[in-house]
Amino acid sequence: MLRTLLASLACLALLSGCTTVLIPPSAPTDPVSVFVLDHGQHSSLLLPTEAGGAVRYSYGDWAYYVEDRKSVFNGFRALLWPTRAALGRQDIAATPDVGALSRQIGLVVIDAHEIQVERTDVLQLHLKLTRMFTDSPHEPMPATSNPSHFVEHPVRYSLAHNSNHVVGQWLTELGCDVIGRPLLSTWRVMPPVVD
Repeated sequence: MLRTLLASLACLALLSGCTTVLIPPSAPTDPVSVFVLDHGQHSSLLLPTEAGGAVRYSYGDWAYYVEDRKSVFNGFRALLWPTRAALGRQDIAATPDVGALSRQIGLVVIDAHEIQVERTDVLQLHLKLTRMFTDSPHEPMPATSNPSHFVEHPVRYSLAHNSNHVVGQWLTELGCDVIGRPLLSTWRVMPPVVD
């Protein structure tokens, strides 16, 4: 067990410098801003709503996010073995203030990357994620130390499928190119490729 733990720490140290490149779609016909939020180790995605507010979606380990079990043991358990996963949703009534996002969403935001994508793609992703909430057999659960509500996500959480991977998948659905494996929340936004 100790060898596995030390090997995992070594791998994380080596990967800590890895950056995932994000290239937004070029020239959306009906552009809208979305925000990739870097919370230090985890990422989330902030999507605008038609009413002028926003919704923040997140993905992570159920024990960590919902049950607030944040011990070192639980952290390594979530990284080394597939665990129960959570999909989080936080409604924000007002238009997000990029300069005050940490205060506005109640969580630390290390960096916020604004990108322009197609409005119809945002609406489709909203619909998909909203259906995961409405189709859940259980009521969304509030977290003990997080402003979001959570339902169970069908794909288990692991080092190979963490919050950064899922945010990368969502960005791909928004027409972005994601280059690299988004193991960590280190994003670098490059200009769109012009045809």
